[in-house]
Amino acid sequence: GYMARCIVEVSDGSVKYDLEGGGGYLKFNKDTGTITGADIDCEEVVIPDTIEGVAVKEIGRAAFSYQSSMTSIVIPEGVEHIGVYAFEGTGLKELTIPSNVKQISSGAFYKNTSLTTVYIPNSVRRIYYGAFDKCDSLETVTFQGSRDNLKYLADNAFPETAELIFGTEDCEDDNDTY
Repeated sequence: GYMARCIVEVSDGSVKYDLEGGGGYLKFNKDTGTITGADIDCEEVVIPDTIEGVAVKEIGRAAFSYQSSMTSIVIPEGVEHIGVYAFEGTGLKELTIPSNVKQISSGAFYKNTSLTTVYIPNSVRRIYYGAFDKCDSLETVTFQGSRDNLKYLADNAFPETAELIFGTEDCEDDNDTY
């Protein structure tokens, strides 16, 4: 798998996690379980489930912003929150949101102009303003759950040209406090 070759403390209290094969690095805050930044020099990125024994729980604000060489990403199942502009302007072509994510923040995938397909699991409750705005190539967004599964879907979360396909599976957890 993707093993860290060396870990270097960086100035903001995060640790630096080197991607396999010299493909760049991630910055990770061990206190919060948040990826806070990245410098990516490869097409396929796999974020590990844990870094130095700490579970990855959040993709932080603008963490992968304008990492345009990245065309695919695997986000670990432990991630619950994708932050504001987390993947703004990347080269992603398709995207599967992992099955514990509860919200996709404003502009999270803004201006991902190569993105054509997105899969959203029924854990997702809220999709905020412009989450996929200016994703001009986006054709289909497939939801595992029904429209009722979403407590909030911003009007311009997706481009008007994208087709939203809702499924039938609903989340069991009706009393979640998110």
